[in-house]
Formats: sequence, C-alpha cells, structure tokens
Amino acid sequence: MTFQDYLDEIQKCIDNNCFIASLTMALLIPDVCGKVLHPEYSKSEKRYKAWYIKYLGNEIVNSLDVNRKTPWISEDIAYSLRCQMLHDITPNIEKDRIHHAENKIDKICVMFSDSSVLFSSGTYHTVLGKEERKMTINAKSLSEQLLNCGRDFYKDHKEEIDKRYMTIKDGFGDKYLWTK
Repeated sequence: MTFQDYLDEIQKCIDNNCFIASLTMALLIPDVCGKVLHPEYSKSEKRYKAWYIKYLGNEIVNSLDVNRKTPWISEDIAYSLRCQMLHDITPNIEKDRIHHAENKIDKICVMFSDSSVLFSSGTYHTVLGKEERKMTINAKSLSEQLLNCGRDFYKDHKEEIDKRYMTIKDGFGDKYLWTK
C-alpha cells in the first residue's frame, strides 16, 4: 500500500457517497504530509496545522470577504474536527482549541450530502435573543479539498512518503502493508 492507494480509497468513498468515511480519512492527510514537510516538529498537532495552513487554509482565507469577520475552516477547526472524528467518531470540535477570535463558534454542523458548498457560517439569534455563532461544513467538499491538496503534495514528495511503507503482493493478487 502506498499513500496513493490511501488517496484512491478516499476518492472511492467520495464517489460512493460514503462521506463519513471520506471525511475521516481525508482529515488524516495533513498528518502524513505534515510529517514530511516538518519532521523537525515533535508534536503532530503542530505539523498538521503548519501543513494545513500552507496547503489549504490560506486558500480558504483568501476566498473570504476581508470585511466580514465570520468563522472559516481554520487549522484549529480542521485539527479539532480530525481529533473528534478519529477518537470519538463525532463530527464536532473542541471550542477551547480554537485560537482565532473570528472562529470562536457555539455550534458546528457537518453536512453529509452531495452539495458543492464547502462551508457556511454566521451569527444568528436564538428564540431567547442570545447570539450564537454557527458553522456548517460540507463533508464531501472538505474531503475533496483535502484530497486535492494531498494529491498535489504527494506528487512532489512521493519518494519521501512511500519510503515508510513496504507493500508485498502474494500470488493471489492480495496486498499486504508492512511498515519499516
């Protein structure tokens, strides 16, 4: 198995509307890529966020209206969502891990649909008049964004990523993954 096999599996999940699986797997791409980009960082969170900012976060920020202080899918939100999906199997975030003031949100919703909208966010008023900041993230779109960034990174760092894996094929066409 190579990282390309992993990326192909994510694409299969997207193609078959398995958006929980595609999102969970895609949120791990910055872990693998960040380890190659920043081997000097000992903490996976730091590597993850540095890669995310460089390859996806800045693109999202640049697409926003600069006058609008609205929540966006920052490196903090992506990493927190990754942790929640991986460890608790819940599409949620830990509010105290969000550092950008504009990304302090009260509620997050992950939409598992075929929509092409990446995310929407804003401030709303509850029935009782309380102000709440909410964000809706589209699992398919975020999976695709991370997948595309992962593919681009892999093209430039294939040898570095793949040297950590050894794939053995048996006589029946089955693949076995061995780590070095």
